[in-house]
Amino acid sequence: DRAGQNNYDVGVIVLHRITAGEGHTVSVLALKAPKDARKSFEKGASLAAANKPAEALTNFETAVRLYPQYADAWLGLGRMQWQLAQKDSARESFRKSMELDNNLVGPWQGLGYLACDDAKWEDAVRYLDQAVRLDPMDSPAAWYFNALANYNLGRFDRAERSVRAE
Repeated sequence: DRAGQNNYDVGVIVLHRITAGEGHTVSVLALKAPKDARKSFEKGASLAAANKPAEALTNFETAVRLYPQYADAWLGLGRMQWQLAQKDSARESFRKSMELDNNLVGPWQGLGYLACDDAKWEDAVRYLDQAVRLDPMDSPAAWYFNALANYNLGRFDRAERSVRAE
């Protein structure tokens, strides 16, 4: 009964990660991006969410032209290129994003999905193993495609583990 009192002190709450994922979903390099590059990136992300890949692509291209070290923008660019069936360009954009920040989960996932798309199962496993190592809790699609790749390589025990982790 705290009528009129707005302060509810519940004490200290300590949060811990459940697993020891090492990766991240946003690059630290994004913090250094100039205002115009960030604005183009945000517009691209908004257009991508609205399912307008061609317009989003243009904004991501502007972001990486303004700030070539923008790993997140390279990742967004790669996703739009892939969506527009520009696989080779997408692969290069994912690689550029990965070069800039190899702890960013998205490029590993993108390269793994592209490898699955091309039935390059060994490459897919290599990329997706890294993706789920970096972020084991937020990667159900990566676990699934990892299982698919391992299954196609005849590694049924690994495929089963991936499906169970998914």
